[in-house]
Order: sequence, then C-alpha cells, then structure tokens
Amino acid sequence: MAATLIPPHVAPRPEETAPAAGAPTVSFVSLGCPKALVDSERIITRLRAEGYALSRRHEGADVVVVNTCGFLDSAKAESLSAISEALAANGRVIVTGCMGAEPASITDRFPQVLAVTGPQQYEQVVAAVHDAVLPVLADLTAASARFGGYAPRLGNALDRVRAGSTDWFDKPTIDSYHAVWFELHEDLLATLGLDRASESTEE
Repeated sequence: MAATLIPPHVAPRPEETAPAAGAPTVSFVSLGCPKALVDSERIITRLRAEGYALSRRHEGADVVVVNTCGFLDSAKAESLSAISEALAANGRVIVTGCMGAEPASITDRFPQVLAVTGPQQYEQVVAAVHDAVLPVLADLTAASARFGGYAPRLGNALDRVRAGSTDWFDKPTIDSYHAVWFELHEDLLATLGLDRASESTEE
C-alpha cells in the first residue's frame, strides 16, 4: 500500500501558544509526511514541558527549528527553502528531520545553522534549543556578573525534567525551567529600568 504523503507546503504548523511572561520562544516549521509530523509533535511537547512557548513568527523568536523532509527532490527543495527563510528572518536555526541524517547536505549550504540532527532525535533537538539560548546568558553575564547564576540553574532544571522528575510540579522551592526564565526576565527588566507595561509599549 502506497504511503500517503502530506506535501510540505500544506503541512500544518504547530498551534501558537501565548508565551508566559519571560518564557523563551521557539518558532517551529514542520515539513513532510505524517511520520515527520509525529516527530514534530513529540519535540514540541518536550519543549513546552521545559518552559518554551511557540511562535508562528521567526522574527523575535529565540530560535527557529526546521523539521525537514527528504523523501522527494521537491520536498528537499522545500526544506532548503524553509531553512534559508528562517536564517534570513532570524539567524538562529536548528535543523532536524530526514535531511539531518546527512548533515553535510545542510551544513555545506548553510554553515551558519546552530545544529543538525536526524529524525527521531528528540533529546538532541531539545538540547540544541537549550544550547542556542545560552550565548544570550553569556552576553548578559559579560555585562553584569550577577547574571552568571542563571545558566547553571537552567541546566539543572532541564536535567531534572529529562530524568523524569516531577518535583518542580509539587515543590515550589525547586526551580522549574520556566521559573528560572521568568526570574531572569524580571531581573533584566529591572536592570534596564523597565517594567512589563513599558516593555509592552516598546513592542
């Protein structure tokens, strides 16, 4: 029985989630067959569990993830186009999916991508997203040493989630990934002399 394929240009994009205050955002492009869409949903579920919010706009997102399809030449072309568009709009792009099984097919053309992973490599994608936001913290720490404590706290929170811990649900004294991001955002606003109302006005 022939496989039923969803052309990349009609593959549904993930539903946008309204970002909680301070949450890092990910723009996600899902291309390809139903199996690839299942992979996308699993990655998205993990990202949401770890405190990330989804955006339909590349501009302004902390990182863009492109789940590629390489089954047909037309699908490969669509995937390469999606990567190019994401780089032009955002510049911080992680590539996963079928074409990621041969990283050179991506990196030879787009050496500036942050990471390339193959299909069903969910943990590697989530780790790459986490790594993509760490340089932001490094820049903040270079400007003010007191921001230096956030990166290890985020790493510890992420490790607990991956280990299957639920302590961050029922023990409010333990940092969740989102709670650390929220605190960082509040700290940054205070440093800049802003509040949430004025930040919204600036946007």
